[in-house]
Amino acid sequence: MKSIMKERKASSIMAALVCIALGVVLIMWPDLSVHWLCMALGGVLVFSGAVYLISHFTKKNKLSMLQLDLVLGIILAILGAWLLFNPDSVVTFIQFVFGALIIIHGLLDMQSSFSLISAHDSRWWTAFVLALVTIAMGAVIILNPFATFSTLVMLIGGVLIFDGLSDLFIVFWVSHVFKKLEREITAAETIETTGSVTDAASAEKGEPVSAVDVIEETSAEIIEEQSADDDTEKTNGDGGQA
Repeated sequence: MKSIMKERKASSIMAALVCIALGVVLIMWPDLSVHWLCMALGGVLVFSGAVYLISHFTKKNKLSMLQLDLVLGIILAILGAWLLFNPDSVVTFIQFVFGALIIIHGLLDMQSSFSLISAHDSRWWTAFVLALVTIAMGAVIILNPFATFSTLVMLIGGVLIFDGLSDLFIVFWVSHVFKKLEREITAAETIETTGSVTDAASAEKGEPVSAVDVIEETSAEIIEEQSADDDTEKTNGDGGQA
């Protein structure tokens, strides 16, 4: 689990920082040329897709639940290349592109909340609520209830910043929870290991003997020795009377 979390953490932090940086740019320059905006977005998406793909193919343990990294990386790379080479032809689809990306990030955050549930963390609902808010914001972007393009761009920037910050919070919290869980498991294994001993006969065979068995065996030996002493005293007493 430790190696899996490390593999996920790096790619998630990188994607979150990219979202925050792009969000700041969109808020500061909402009237930026749509042509350059699409090209900038395309470059960011290609970079993010490459990060997810590299993260996937460098994993030692490719569990089925982590295949989402591969799918997301391919989708981001394709969308990015499309925006880079056809920036003017996708202006009318820009809210759909951003909205879809935000919803996908929300689904990833929801997956993280399920991981917290499996770890029995009492604050799993925080990540779940953040994921729901992210998905809802993505839906608002797709619906685009605003009259001007600049307002839509500023909304997208704000949502990207929120998405990036929430991703950072979730990834660090999930990492903290699983590190704590790992320490508890290690401590339990240590206690179980130190609670076992090996007697002389079992040492040669390499068979572990629990502490309870040793105590019971020792008690039996003590009782046996006491019985032998009582028999000896009784025998001596009978001999003296004779």
